[in-house]
Amino acid sequence: MINIKQVAETIIRGKKAITFPLKNHSGWISDQNGHHILDIRGWGFLQYADNDQGAELQDSIADWVVKALNEAYAKEQ
Repeated sequence: MINIKQVAETIIRGKKAITFPLKNHSGWISDQNGHHILDIRGWGFLQYADNDQGAELQDSIADWVVKALNEAYAKEQ
């Protein structure tokens, strides 16, 4: 498995593949340059949450993922 530093240093078409920090836009995860890198959505069963908070749960999970990746990247610097 590659580490977060290796991810950040990966080059695609002559440019860094991912620039930090990452951002969450309702499950649409993008890097600093606005490149779409990850989706967190479509978890069908969340729409049936007893508290009608499926969308909020999904967005919270996306926030946690973004925070964890940004923190891991910051530690590697």
